[in-house]
Amino acid sequence: MRKRLLLMIGVVGMLGATNLHAQVRFGGQVGYADDADLGLGARVQVGLPNLNQIQFIGSFDLYFPSSVSGVDVNYWEINGNLKYDFAISNPMFGPYVGTGLHLAHASASIQGSGVSDTRLGLNILGGMAFHTGPMTPFAELRVEVGGGEQVILTGGLLF
Repeated sequence: MRKRLLLMIGVVGMLGATNLHAQVRFGGQVGYADDADLGLGARVQVGLPNLNQIQFIGSFDLYFPSSVSGVDVNYWEINGNLKYDFAISNPMFGPYVGTGLHLAHASASIQGSGVSDTRLGLNILGGMAFHTGPMTPFAELRVEVGGGEQVILTGGLLF
């Protein structure tokens, strides 16, 4: 009985994972923030079951801020957003808007002594996906309220 139950759980799990796999996309992104300068990151986009036009976007971005001589500055962000895709008649273009949260971490050190700060904030975003085939380029503008408190222009490619 126990083996059958485990087998059924395994089969259901694999079927669910197969269905979810079709809705998950990964990619990379490059961003420019008005305070933190250039950033590189990874992105995952997950379609939500039964909500065709709403997706979850998770990302991690590592920025390379300008630093003063002798000061080592580090800055990164983790973002979790929900986006709403607008239904338009042109299937190549996918405009979207969204909102979510970000966790921003900054640290600086001078000759072994340092400070750091981590803050939570709100994201407001809008962008465009370009449905050109198996790879999807995108461009996005994100405004951070609280936390990182900056404006970020991001572009990338989803696979």
